[in-house]
Amino acid sequence: MLPETHSLGFHHDHVGTSVDRIRATGAVRVLYVATDRPPKNLRFFIRLAQLAAQFSGPPRLEFTLLSRLRPETRALVSERNLPNLTIIPEVRSAADVYAANDVLVFPSLHEGFGLPVIEAMAFGLPVIASNLPSLQEVVTDSGTLLDPGAPEPWMESLRALAEPSFYEAAARRSLARGENFSPARFRETVGRIFQDM
Repeated sequence: MLPETHSLGFHHDHVGTSVDRIRATGAVRVLYVATDRPPKNLRFFIRLAQLAAQFSGPPRLEFTLLSRLRPETRALVSERNLPNLTIIPEVRSAADVYAANDVLVFPSLHEGFGLPVIEAMAFGLPVIASNLPSLQEVVTDSGTLLDPGAPEPWMESLRALAEPSFYEAAARRSLARGENFSPARFRETVGRIFQDM
């Protein structure tokens, strides 16, 4: 659940902002928020950026990784020389990062809950995530769940989001699912449980 003090809130206007940006630029901005630990599968995200950089046709995919990288991961990024990948080690406002992006990918290999998924849905970012049981429960059919070892379906899903009407439908499903985790919904659910008791 998003705590009452959570700074993100719900951003219904972000869907339109992203649609307009995708129409104007032909680019989809792809975000991953994760710590640099092996279960988070950062190498897979870097591989997606590499595949996108090698792809000559539209759409253009621009990747942002919000993570403090370990030296070996920094070296990997440096040797790949990916102009379409931006690394952000820290931010003052997570809301600014979500606002600047269009879709969240979450290729984690092990996950207890996946808070960035809920944060992204609060913004209306479509979510493409690993098909892990915990993420299946959070995302349900509001996003795309894929094998975190095969990059091609991830790339196909990202390219599909460049079509504005497809993007908008996916973003609205994500936003609607995210509202299930709002503080108001949490209070309503707990209140019902106590009434039933």
